[in-house]
Amino acid sequence: MDTYITGLEFLRVLFLWICVINIWCRLVQDKVEIKTRSPIEIHASQVYTRAVFQLFSEELTDSLSYMVKPGEDESTVQVVRMNSQESFLRKEYQVSCDLEREEFSCVCKMFEHKGILCSHILRVFVSSTV
Repeated sequence: MDTYITGLEFLRVLFLWICVINIWCRLVQDKVEIKTRSPIEIHASQVYTRAVFQLFSEELTDSLSYMVKPGEDESTVQVVRMNSQESFLRKEYQVSCDLEREEFSCVCKMFEHKGILCSHILRVFVSSTV
């Protein structure tokens, strides 16, 4: 004896499967890719939206191409791009550091413009010299 389902039962099952697939897709899409596994990146992945985290992650990855050198005084450091082949890119950035007030400022003014820390300040954060 063959078993058949009615059109209404089929629509109910189809609707349930669509709901399950929709929930699964949202869970997969909500995960972000952590590239460096640094504590600052892990923390950012938990507090930023996916779009903002992606911008932050790009800056953090870019920060790896810089090195930190002492500045003119003890409250500034020079962040220098290593092995830059692009002649049109700026190679040095001055970052001002007020460690007592925990304030940092870069000449590129990306934080003031976009609200995201620039790769130069992030390099200073992860550098062991400051």
